[in-house]
Amino acid sequence: MTVQCEGDCPLIDQTGEKQDFEVALTRFHLPHEAFALEVVRLPGAMGSWDWGLRYRVTVRHIPTGDSLMYLATPSCSWVGSFRDDVERGRCRFLSPSPPHVSQPTIANMRPIDQ
Repeated sequence: MTVQCEGDCPLIDQTGEKQDFEVALTRFHLPHEAFALEVVRLPGAMGSWDWGLRYRVTVRHIPTGDSLMYLATPSCSWVGSFRDDVERGRCRFLSPSPPHVSQPTIANMRPIDQ
């Protein structure tokens, strides 16, 4: 299953970034259907060496509603930044579950007076 995408999706389809993102999800064993992308082209300075193309990619984790935003240009990979965030534990939706509360053992239990 592919990741949902809204907005100016052809930008990341043409560059192969959507596919790179899906490969990253697979690498981290994350379900593709749990993520959605929103791509917004930003106004840029024409004449710069990367043609002024700038866009914002919002990665949303559907089950929790948490999202991460990345600024991208042809010379700055938002997918690489996402991979770094996952590897360094910066994604709230990937935080470990709360510690398991251990059940008291029989030795720790007091008899109930009846």
